[in-house]
Amino acid sequence: MISQNEAPETQGEVTLQSALNQIMVITMILVIGLTFGALFTYSEIKQSIEAKSVEESLVKTSERQIENIVPSFLVPELKSSVSVLLERYKEDEGLTKIEIIDSERKIPDDFKDCKTSSSSSICLNSDKSIIAALVPIKVGDRIFGHLLKAKKIQNVLAHDHTLQMIEAAAGALILFSMLFFVFLSRITSKKVPNDLNDLVTWLESVLEGRTTAHAPRLRFQELNKLGTKIGELLDRHERSRDRAMIGLLASGVMHDIKTPIHSLVTAQLLVAEQTNNPEKRMKYLENLFKVCTNKLPVIGAIIETTLDGSREIHVEIKPNDLQETISKSVALYSNMIQQREIRIETPTITSPFVVNHDPIQLGRVIANLVKNSIEALNDQKNTRAQSEKDISIQIDTSEVGMTKLILEDSGPGLPENAESVFRLLRGTKPRSSGLGLVVSRKIIQAHEGTLTATHAQVLPGARFEIRIPNTINPAIKNIGESA
Repeated sequence: MISQNEAPETQGEVTLQSALNQIMVITMILVIGLTFGALFTYSEIKQSIEAKSVEESLVKTSERQIENIVPSFLVPELKSSVSVLLERYKEDEGLTKIEIIDSERKIPDDFKDCKTSSSSSICLNSDKSIIAALVPIKVGDRIFGHLLKAKKIQNVLAHDHTLQMIEAAAGALILFSMLFFVFLSRITSKKVPNDLNDLVTWLESVLEGRTTAHAPRLRFQELNKLGTKIGELLDRHERSRDRAMIGLLASGVMHDIKTPIHSLVTAQLLVAEQTNNPEKRMKYLENLFKVCTNKLPVIGAIIETTLDGSREIHVEIKPNDLQETISKSVALYSNMIQQREIRIETPTITSPFVVNHDPIQLGRVIANLVKNSIEALNDQKNTRAQSEKDISIQIDTSEVGMTKLILEDSGPGLPENAESVFRLLRGTKPRSSGLGLVVSRKIIQAHEGTLTATHAQVLPGARFEIRIPNTINPAIKNIGESA
């Protein structure tokens, strides 16, 4: 258990507060750094404004220039004048490049990010010093080519003397800050992090059960107190967690087992009441036998599920009729289905649907999913009325080498993070331990398959999908459905 004895305070220990006072100096330096960051941002914004101006200028002048170029595409005799026009535009605007991109000429490698389209495109060269505009040459809906214009982005900060003075002062401050930081880092970057690392290492060891309660002796008084407090919290949490785990598991098992036991007790009482009527007594004895036949396997499954939560699942995978496994699993809750008037849809196949699986273990999974859906439907009358069925079980063989068993219901659905239902004590039912779904996933994994939970696609509730590898009966062509 975790020790609750506080570490004694000793004189001469360096306090964490004194170290933090020194860190404040570094905070001041960070403020200075942020100031220079703002200056850098200013420079970038100013330069980007210049780039934007060049971009707008390239596009704006292109409209007039394209009007002069278009006739050369319509009248072949004017084609020779295009090069003269382009040279004049290049000189007037101070362009680094201007050319027409058509089927015979490709976009230069420097501007490979430019894409030809029905609208203007802007791109930069590899070192982002030259900006280019690719403007379509079109008349109506017809595009003859694209005009590529490139211009160097001027450095507007090159002659900003104020900025140059600020940069020089910033450089000096940064150099001083680096020297000061080296001195302070001997305290803040070594001693405190090392102590914290020792504390975290000890905490990990305690959580993994590899060490006892005593926290390591650290340099700083505050960290020693912190270690002691953490030990106390871990101790209380461990005791509370154990009590909560036992209580929730017991509550979940009792909640699950209460219904079948109630049916057994009711049937037994009916037999006991008929001491003077042998005919009725025999009839109730037969009913008791049927109830035992239906409910004792359910009780056994609950006990097995509780045990399987902490042991390895054993499966015997053999070719078996999947439809028969589904039918037997649903039949376990036939009384509940009839009493609550639940409309359930299951696959109907004319010949055996052979799937490699363990019918007992896979049956436990299907039965658990069906039971969960029945309980979820209990208070969902309005939602149920909107659908033709309450529970749908379908077989999907569309994925090669895999057989899917899909169950959907018209219940309230799953939480936003649907996969959380597979975590212990995270089920959607208030008194459930969540062991059923945890063990169900372990069983499917033992079949080398997967069990996933999502939001339903056909019905308004939850969807569970079982995928297991298998070679199915090749004679099966279609899977019918029955309401």
